[in-house]
Amino acid sequence: MSKGAMTPRTERGGELQAILPGKCITGVPATATGAAQVTSEFVGNEGFYIYCDSVVHVRVSQRGDIVDDTYAPIDARGGTVLASNSRDRVSFMLKSGETDALIWICPLVS
Repeated sequence: MSKGAMTPRTERGGELQAILPGKCITGVPATATGAAQVTSEFVGNEGFYIYCDSVVHVRVSQRGDIVDDTYAPIDARGGTVLASNSRDRVSFMLKSGETDALIWICPLVS
């Protein structure tokens, strides 16, 4: 692992031994449009894979809280893995200036 890289960890601090995206949490890829916010169902495990054709703002919370441009944008165009708790939901919206895009949010399968 390169210096400064982080290894995904479980809630208990163990190394997350994934990485294979499961079926989309939303059933099908969701559409991210303008400043509209979309919130997924529960993630269901300790991490998820996110892929989007654009840059998005993401917030992970149990209530599915509002996400806005104060949350750092994530460049998910190459796909990325983020940590979560099993009862978390993922809220996302496009970064300002990005065009409408599809977004896949999938639980990790080990």
